[in-house]
Amino acid sequence: MAETVKKAGRKVAEEMSPRRVRRFFAELGPGLITGAADDDPSGISTYSVTGASFGYAPLWTALFSFPLMSAVQMMCARLGMVTGRGLAGVLRRNYPRWTLWSACFLLIVANVFNIGADLGGMADVTEMMTGVSSLIWTPIYALSACCRKRETCSLTTLRELKNASSTYGLWSRA
Repeated sequence: MAETVKKAGRKVAEEMSPRRVRRFFAELGPGLITGAADDDPSGISTYSVTGASFGYAPLWTALFSFPLMSAVQMMCARLGMVTGRGLAGVLRRNYPRWTLWSACFLLIVANVFNIGADLGGMADVTEMMTGVSSLIWTPIYALSACCRKRETCSLTTLRELKNASSTYGLWSRA
């Protein structure tokens, strides 16, 4: 038995060359990031509250929502594979500037709401554990997130953001 396991281990090691392992993780990367994107505090708190409130009753919606979500993910993946750019890069190259800036504005609005929901979810969980109101915990979490590093809330970060944005052409006149 031990001999068979050793032979199988050697065979797997021989077949898994560094190039194949690197390619596997390169292909896994975007899918792993996409799959983990909803595992934030707001998502977990929403899933928990919905599950506690409704049980399995809304499960039928998965029959309609899953194919739609898959189609959107597939379109985004194909767009990236074909163009080699993200959504902002494609919008910048193929549409007027106001379209790009409108999409950026909508992204900022969505991120602000998402951050607020994350802070609220963390504060609510902490309230359940400690009994201290979530109205106290929300600003504590917000400040700790902003001041985790001294530079996070400084002008240096804004300059770095502008430099990174200029790399993608958001600040240029081209």
